Amino acid sequence: MQQFVTVSAIIALAGAASGQVFTSQAAFDAALATSFSEDFSGNTFGGSEDFWSGNGFSMTASAVDGVDGGGGSLTLFNDVGILSTNSAVDAIQLDFTGPVQAFGGTIFASDINFAAQPGFQLIFTFSDGTSETVTTAGATDFFGYANAAGITSVTIDAPDLVDPFFGNTPNWTALSSATVGTLVPAPGAMAVLGLGGLAAARRRR
Repeated sequence: MQQFVTVSAIIALAGAASGQVFTSQAAFDAALATSFSEDFSGNTFGGSEDFWSGNGFSMTASAVDGVDGGGGSLTLFNDVGILSTNSAVDAIQLDFTGPVQAFGGTIFASDINFAAQPGFQLIFTFSDGTSETVTTAGATDFFGYANAAGITSVTIDAPDLVDPFFGNTPNWTALSSATVGTLVPAPGAMAVLGLGGLAAARRRR
């Protein structure tokens, strides 16, 4: 029995990698072993499609309170090919099933007409406790995050721009694509696993 406990401990250690941020979709895609992607092409104006699945993965979207505070409608409001919220003070939460180790997508801050608003911030908060803040440049911005230890959800918020003289500028979170997947094992992790398997085999003799 002890040999299996030892190997399990080695596997857990190898998988406990810290998170990594991607701003290149090509680099993100190259890091994936298996994946599922959604381009939200089934969304219609005003529609509230909120569940997508494939290849052993699924994503469920919901509107939640953002950093601007409560008072939103907590409902989704989409455009053709875009996932967004009805209220500017709400954020989007995506919950995942499957062995998700990475999430990425084309994500931007938008105005009420789903047009990109460059220079606005997006705040990503992941289930592993990681929070990342990025400034968007346009509707083709890509952001990705990976953690070999696994992630189960992400909340994406686009805070309103606060101006004490001209008032707040409303800001919505918008996604035109999303991908979840598993990571290609790192060479170091494979080496550790290989040695662990060999050690266990020797103890069985």
